[in-house]
Amino acid sequence: MADIAAELTTYLKSRSAITALIGSSTGARVFPERPKQATARPYLVLSQTGGNAITTLNTASGIANASFDLISVADTPSGADALSTAVHGALSADNKTMGSTFVTEVVTNLHQDTGDDLPQDASDTPRYWARSNYTLWFLT
Repeated sequence: MADIAAELTTYLKSRSAITALIGSSTGARVFPERPKQATARPYLVLSQTGGNAITTLNTASGIANASFDLISVADTPSGADALSTAVHGALSADNKTMGSTFVTEVVTNLHQDTGDDLPQDASDTPRYWARSNYTLWFLT
């Protein structure tokens, strides 16, 4: 079975509405768990928060799920919202293929929370963020 986090990352890096904001291909600013230091904004942080395989009394059912927090970070609140909205647009429809993984359903808690971090690295610019949670149901 493919790594669903890697499949999701690759999928997000291939959606034009997202890459228009964060760059494309290997230069796309999508990071697992935390961004690199001094990363240009906006960028996306992907963190897997849970998941499991669905089983019956005697076997696995062939369906699993994985939950992710996707945090959109930008220089302005509207920038963080624009990236979060682009991600939502890319993930909102069910029945999609991400690499070798067939996703049957996507459930979201869009814009679960938002906020800002104090300026860092002797800068006057805070980082604004919007966090959404997505649960992907997929075939194993």
